Amino acid sequence: MTISEKIELLDKLNVAYNRAHLLKAMAEKKKSSQEIITGFDDRKTKLKEIIDKLLQDIYENLTCEANELAGKIDESNQGLNKNINEIEKDLNTAKNFEKALGYLDDVICIAAGIIK
Repeated sequence: MTISEKIELLDKLNVAYNRAHLLKAMAEKKKSSQEIITGFDDRKTKLKEIIDKLLQDIYENLTCEANELAGKIDESNQGLNKNINEIEKDLNTAKNFEKALGYLDDVICIAAGIIK
């Protein structure tokens, strides 16, 4: 993976991190369960760790294809966008918070597998 590809991946991970932060705030505002709120905090912590490792690893070669990884993370980020829009419209709020946690898990899993 080139440095510019790593930077692109870093940008995508930061998008997921920022969405996790937004979703936590939305969950708090909608008085969701503490389990959901803590879930977003946990995912933020994991994403932060991965982002920090990527920053440290930015000058080393990674063995994965950046386009494939970026595409998978893009899919999860698109799912997060859909969940955020539905939550804002009060559509299936609890279900969308659960889906959002799943998308964040996908991003964490993909990124953790390549950032060692």
